[in-house]
Amino acid sequence: MAYTFEEIKKLEQKAAEAAQKLEEARNEFKSVSVVKVKEEIKLFGLSPLELFTRQEIESALERAPKKQSPEKTKDDDAKPRVNVVIFRDPASGTEWNGKGPMIPKWLVALKQEGKLYKDFLVEGTKWNGKPEKAPHWVKALQEEGVSLS
Repeated sequence: MAYTFEEIKKLEQKAAEAAQKLEEARNEFKSVSVVKVKEEIKLFGLSPLELFTRQEIESALERAPKKQSPEKTKDDDAKPRVNVVIFRDPASGTEWNGKGPMIPKWLVALKQEGKLYKDFLVEGTKWNGKPEKAPHWVKALQEEGVSLS
């Protein structure tokens, strides 16, 4: 029996529709079966080891699709760096963020001129860390009577 091109296309379409119906029926049957099996397991208080061997469980876990976390980039884990200015010299505009082991020379020079650190503290500066781990500039401000909390 020879088929025309149009007849072959119609048969292919019918086969695709039948395959789709079969898949839908299979999925529906599977869903109903899972519900029934869960009810039976709950009813009899069965554990996985009563139903399967350890090897079957391990094998199923190996075949199970891995949960994939969304793609992370190196930048996602990093906290955004914010350079918060803590001290500013209003005359020169020089700034310091309070980081580093030493107070900058410009601030030391101003201190030696008899000025106080609190005079150069940026308004709204807070420090809410542990008192025993306070950086040197916090201790210096505390000596001047400034509370940063």
